[in-house]
Formats: sequence, C-alpha cells, structure tokens
Amino acid sequence: MPILKYEELTASDLAALPRGRTAVFMNVGPLENHGPHLPLGNDPIQSTTFGRMLAQRLEKTFPDWNFLFLPPIHAGCDTMMNRGSIEIRPATLRRLVYEHACQLSKDGFRTIVALSAHAGPRHLVVLEEVAERMRWRRRTRMISVSSRMLLEVLRGGFVDRIASRLEARGERLSDAERAGLRHDYHGGLLETSITLHLRPDLVKPSYRELRPAIIEKIWKINRGSGASAGDGLGYLGTPALARAPIGEAAISAIFDGVTPLLERFLAGEDVRRHFRSKFYYIPIFRTDFRAAIFLFIYVLAFAGAWILAVRFMTEVLR
Repeated sequence: MPILKYEELTASDLAALPRGRTAVFMNVGPLENHGPHLPLGNDPIQSTTFGRMLAQRLEKTFPDWNFLFLPPIHAGCDTMMNRGSIEIRPATLRRLVYEHACQLSKDGFRTIVALSAHAGPRHLVVLEEVAERMRWRRRTRMISVSSRMLLEVLRGGFVDRIASRLEARGERLSDAERAGLRHDYHGGLLETSITLHLRPDLVKPSYRELRPAIIEKIWKINRGSGASAGDGLGYLGTPALARAPIGEAAISAIFDGVTPLLERFLAGEDVRRHFRSKFYYIPIFRTDFRAAIFLFIYVLAFAGAWILAVRFMTEVLR
C-alpha cells in the first residue's frame, strides 16, 4: 500500500482510506539555529526523512497498511536561542500538537506516530503527554518514537553501535571521532554527518573549518549554550569531524532499534515503556499540569484508602 502525503490528497481520497489500516505520521520540530553550516529546518527535515524511511521498512511487514504523512509542524520549545531560532511555549506546543491529533481522531484515524529530531527536554515530554492524553481521552493509539532514542544519542549511547556498523563496512571511528560523539549535542559531528548523508546539498562546506564547541556535561546545557560555547555560533560539538558514512551508520543503528518496536505497535502491542524518556518522570519537565495534579490526587487517595483499610483490618483482627 502507498506512502501518502496528507496535503496532496483530496477529501474523497482521505475518506477512502481504511482507518484501521492507516498509520498517520506527525513530524514536529522547530526552526532553529544549528550553526552557520546547517539549515534552520534541520530537525524537521531529518525527522520527515526518517519517517519515510521507517515507513518503507514497515511496508514490508504490513503491506496492506497505508502510511499517511502530515506536513511537518514547524514548532518546538527548548531551542538554542541564537539568531534564526523560533520558539513557542511548551503549553502552546502541546495545544497545537493535541489539536492536530484530535482532528485526526475525529476523522476516524486511530494510529498516530509522532516523530521529532529535536531533543529539547520539554519538547520531547510534550509529545509524550499528547500521546498519553490521546490514549485515555480519545481512545487513539499514539506513540512518540523519538524521546528515549534521542536522549540515548545525547548521552553517547550510540557510539559503539555506530562503530560496529562502520567496521562491518571496512571503516572505523578514529579516537577523535569517538570523543566527539560522546560530547555531541547540537549541530555537531552527528547531526552534520546525518545531514551530509541525507541532504548533502544543504550542508555548507564551511563545516570543515568550524572549531569545537564543547560542553562536558549534558546537564550543563541550557538555551543560551549555543551563544556561549566555543565561538558562540549556535552549534555544540565538533562538526569539522563530520562525514557521511558516520551519518549512514547512525541512521542504521537508530532504525534497527526502532523498527521492531513500531512493528509491535502496529500489531496492537503496548510498547509505550520502550519509547518513554526519563524526562517524562521529572516534574519540572512536565507541561500538562492538570494531568499531573489528577495523578497526584489519585495516588494520595489510593494511599489513604490503603492505610485506612490496613487500620480497619488491624482493629478487626485484635
């Protein structure tokens, strides 16, 4: 079955799609400064391409399904605030994404896959919050596939996987590249390598001349880091070390981890815990405060009822 673009369909085309065998892909990412060498739309460009490549893989297992792509939603929070970045508040982002998902649900679509190549903590949490709200409010199965994976990439968890895939092709990571990947957060070695592989026409040759902008600890990164680290040009990492084979190996590693889980998701299995980021469990990153308050009240009520029940049974057994 085809991979379709929502904006290119007529209303009749859309109505003809079997709702139970159509997965809607929603790509969400900001326009953001990624240094002088990468485009402002680098995140949505990457996530849109990732989504289409994922759909091509999923087609082999689910040949009777449709994979429907919304136009990218160019919006995000927790961006690097250099010139060119456009940021919106987390609550506004949540409302925007939720309204899109709700409209799809009202139109009968019950399977939604959210993608993002932007790793802002609250940005990722917003997508997870919307997915959870769609599940219990709209009875719609929605998953955010990027959150846990992007956090692992930021912490250097993909270095060995990238190295093993390069070695399988007769190449290797240099010591400098390994070190660069372990402190590579935004517009650096990895993102530049991925874009060199996917869209080399969008990478300015000047990336080879850029000096390192290193922040040793991930928890020290903030929205102003792009303007303060290195030469303050908006990137974090070592883009001068980038090369397309590293990007290709990284994409292969990501897909090998994500594809089996998405196959299980489309088959009806609950795989949320495999995709959920640690940010989701940290209150300061949560944006859906009403849901958090309800959950807190529920936990308190349950704990109170349990204590009362224990006390009652203790009195009865005396």
